[in-house]
Amino acid sequence: MNERGLTFVIIELLLGCFAVFCIAMMIGSRRTPHKKQIAVIVEDSESDVWVPLKEGAKEAARENNVDIRFVTTGTFDNAADQVNSVDEAVNDGCNALLVVPVNDRAAWLIKKKNYRIPVLLLISDSSCDMKSISIDPREAGKKLAEMIMDDTDGALTVGFLTDRHGSRLTGQIRKETASILEKAGYKEAFTKEGADQKFIKAHRSDILVCLTEESLSAAADLAGQKRLSGVDVYGFGFATEDVYQLDMENIKGLAYPDIFRTGYYGVKEMTARLNGDPLKPKSRVIRTRSLRKEDIFENKEIMYIISRRS
Repeated sequence: MNERGLTFVIIELLLGCFAVFCIAMMIGSRRTPHKKQIAVIVEDSESDVWVPLKEGAKEAARENNVDIRFVTTGTFDNAADQVNSVDEAVNDGCNALLVVPVNDRAAWLIKKKNYRIPVLLLISDSSCDMKSISIDPREAGKKLAEMIMDDTDGALTVGFLTDRHGSRLTGQIRKETASILEKAGYKEAFTKEGADQKFIKAHRSDILVCLTEESLSAAADLAGQKRLSGVDVYGFGFATEDVYQLDMENIKGLAYPDIFRTGYYGVKEMTARLNGDPLKPKSRVIRTRSLRKEDIFENKEIMYIISRRS
């Protein structure tokens, strides 16, 4: 065989190997399709507040072979800011959305957008009829009131700190708690939307009920510094920091919603929808438990979440 013939054979062999490689890649790509992506949008996404939600979502993602993307956000000035983040996630090509709306207006704006992909609201008590995994505000309010009444006598004053965005959920929890306590003889001292340490120090009550992570953190910090003498702090919260403050006795009791399962069921419901189930997602109501210091180390799920804190 002359030199030209040998070169031709070598080229033919190389082309043949390349063809086999391309066919193998095509078959492989068919067997391992791109994973569906579910975007999660919350306010201040890097906060430790969302550790339970993230861990639940990640566990469901592993079980259901989907990708989860937690959209990086800061604090939202208003509902429109959050909707802009939702728009960006949709434009970036996600296949489904899980959104914790900052207030009822945000939920309505998201509904009005009528996105081409499925959307599920989390930790919501919105008045709109979108599918959601929600918290029962009456149950949460009842848990708070029962803990307060177990620990104290009536005729004491109670202050409430609610959400700066005017959240319907925290408003309903306050209403339920206040109604039960009023019937038992307690007196409401004040209700304030969005409160910092300066306000808390200036407006005293016998009992302080904090319904946001922001106010609960501020009050617990003051209690830890012994600057809330004579004030018992209770709250609605699910952050790992809240559990830590409960263990340090800076918070006397928590109405603690199961946010781990909120994230878990959110991803599970959306995966079913992306896999072709037209009846998904379904709305669910997540339970809220009363949490005391002595309950922390008996709860394996809470201990797992604490261990995963970043």
